[in-house]
Amino acid sequence: MKTQLKIFLGLKILLLFSLFVLIYIDYGNDYLLMIALFCLCIFMFFHEYLMNFKLIRNVKYEYILMFLHVCSAMIIYYYVKHVNSIALIYCLIFDFFNFNKNILKVFLGIHASLYFFITTIIPTHQDIRTTIIFITINFFAYCGITGMLYNQKKIEVEKEELEQLNKKLTVANTKLFEYAANIEKITILKERSRVSQQLHDSLGHSLMALTMYLEFAEKISNKDDINLKKVLHQSKAIVQSSIAELRNTVTLMKSEPEIQDFTDAIKKLISNFHLFNYIKINYYINRSIDDLDNSIKASLYTTIQESITNGLKHGNATKIDIEILRSNDNLEILITNNGVVCNNIVKSNGLVGIDNRIKALGGTTNYISNTNLGFCINIFIPI
Repeated sequence: MKTQLKIFLGLKILLLFSLFVLIYIDYGNDYLLMIALFCLCIFMFFHEYLMNFKLIRNVKYEYILMFLHVCSAMIIYYYVKHVNSIALIYCLIFDFFNFNKNILKVFLGIHASLYFFITTIIPTHQDIRTTIIFITINFFAYCGITGMLYNQKKIEVEKEELEQLNKKLTVANTKLFEYAANIEKITILKERSRVSQQLHDSLGHSLMALTMYLEFAEKISNKDDINLKKVLHQSKAIVQSSIAELRNTVTLMKSEPEIQDFTDAIKKLISNFHLFNYIKINYYINRSIDDLDNSIKASLYTTIQESITNGLKHGNATKIDIEILRSNDNLEILITNNGVVCNNIVKSNGLVGIDNRIKALGGTTNYISNTNLGFCINIFIPI
């Protein structure tokens, strides 16, 4: 129980004990009335105890007991014409404000009606003018105390609502921090996925070419020393390029590599296989591709790179044709090879990466495989 409530309860108990004394003084000779008034005081004392320690579980009983308490206080006020009985009457108003708004109105109405009715009918030896002044003063005092308690209750309700709002804001902030943490985790996962895809796209192609060079070097090692030196030199260049790409991928993942001359970049990509006479890669690229946004050029470059790697690695292709056509509002990319026909296309990491890149640009990807065509990737990208 709060300190203020304890003090208020103590004052009410003191008032009740003082009423015992006043009743005894005023009605010591009238035992029946004195005992009846004592019983009313005892009832109010126990009700105060039950009410303040919240021992009344049933709300209906609580309202009934409060009504009986009001009636008991009014009867004592009628018989004990003293400031203590008036103070006890006003103390009840404090208790009413613990009820909800509708019940508060009911009890205030009953309390005010009984109080002013009894104040009017109490027999006094004063003239009418003095009685009217007394009732008027009581009326303003009653309204003043009620108004003061109403404002206090309003402040308490607003304070409680503010505390509830603060709790909700705390919960909301906690959820926001959790959401931010989850977003951070998702971002990290996406970045890891991007790093993995970038490593697959860049190093996969280079290492595939390096493997083929080394296999070729192994075959000609005892036959052609001049070609062997060329193969080893090219292998060294691929390894150095792969290391550079690895460093670039790790340190510059947040930005796509800048491609100034797209056709030249594709030429360099294809040149990795120029020593293999049995592999032929043809390309036709519209020169206006260089005018496109770098994100589109970077995605196209990686897609072509992955398509060549897949065609050689999985399809055993010996011929690859690359064609990029540009119209006013879209790009069409055709990449075909004469590799092994695939009736049931199962998308590897490379094909999934192609799909994701093209979708990110708002485009579509189709895979076609048949005896006449080999394997074809057909891509449309709006621009």
